[in-house]
Amino acid sequence: DNFDMTSRNYLFIARLNALRKAYFGDFGEEECDQLRTASHLLDVVAFIRGCQKDRKVLVVANFNAKEARRAELQSHWTQGVLLQDTV
Repeated sequence: DNFDMTSRNYLFIARLNALRKAYFGDFGEEECDQLRTASHLLDVVAFIRGCQKDRKVLVVANFNAKEARRAELQSHWTQGVLLQDTV
């Protein structure tokens, strides 16, 4: 894309970098190194990470461009908690 800042790939990477800066900048505590992941799924990355119980982040990415995927993983959130897309 010749470093075209409007290209789809560039904008996707910019969103991932924004997520990293917003949530992963303060690692260094023991809890920061705990990573909860979903069981192995083809084309899907899903994990929960964070340094404080009330500042955990769930990251889910489906890299299959043709089909939706379903991922399940245990979390600390109670049933009914609404999650939001932050990037």
